[in-house]
Amino acid sequence: MLNVGAGAGSYENAARTVTAVEPSESMRAQQPTQLARAIDAVAEALPFADGEFDAAMTLFSVHQWSDVRAGLREMRRVTRGPVVILTCDPALVRGFWLYRYAPEVLDT
Repeated sequence: MLNVGAGAGSYENAARTVTAVEPSESMRAQQPTQLARAIDAVAEALPFADGEFDAAMTLFSVHQWSDVRAGLREMRRVTRGPVVILTCDPALVRGFWLYRYAPEVLDT
């Protein structure tokens, strides 16, 4: 499994084989010691062979990429199986219906 934009490793499990990619040195430094060290790279230029991973994911990171299309192409290139993308547009979050009920959560 490839985790692009892994941040501090919040969405990883030490029991699974995950290759994390994180361009921010400060975020890589926050990763728990039981996780494998994240690779310093960006979504738009992944340093892996074609089809190297069974699956890939990116969670709440595409809004930070310089070129979303290039990042998605790269994720597809290096992945044989599913690619999972979970994201939101921070500029639109306050217009989401859930914001009326849980503004603190969405602001965070």
